Amino acid sequence: MNELLRQLAGGDLRSDGYADEVADAVLTHPDLFEQLLQGLESEDPVVRGRTAHALERVSRGRPDLLAPHVALLQQAANDGVAMVRWHVAMMWANLAMDVPPEVVHSALLEMLDDSSVFVRSWAISGLTIVALAHPNLEDEIIPALLPLQRDRSPAIRTRVRKALATLRDGTQLPAGWLKSRVLFV
Repeated sequence: MNELLRQLAGGDLRSDGYADEVADAVLTHPDLFEQLLQGLESEDPVVRGRTAHALERVSRGRPDLLAPHVALLQQAANDGVAMVRWHVAMMWANLAMDVPPEVVHSALLEMLDDSSVFVRSWAISGLTIVALAHPNLEDEIIPALLPLQRDRSPAIRTRVRKALATLRDGTQLPAGWLKSRVLFV
């Protein structure tokens, strides 16, 4: 395990540990990115979860670092740790302008069926962002969101209502959904 990943180890997934600090280090020294990326393949679920958190923060300002690693993101979208999967959903949204939109769209659509409410919530947010960035996909995204209006989770129903208001009525994207500093600039 490299030094960067050692900073992400220990404790449990109720804490982000030093994920923010690791992300800041990678943003300051992009040559460390590949070392961080290795954490997605760690056997330690805490390291994988915190790596996903740090990578998501990196992807907000430097999506170009993550864009060449689509295959690894697709693999991480099936991780047994929900924290990894919801950060992957957030990363897909951050990559909306750096990866072919069909790839992002497809990955997020699959995440709508995840068992985790957090993953589904971030997939809904991500799909809304993708539709705003690529209006040609709106006709595919809105029908995919409609069945979730009857989801068993009140959080999902609320998120879908807000997504549809944004896409159909032009309501402003809810605060906190857009994490990337480079989208829509």
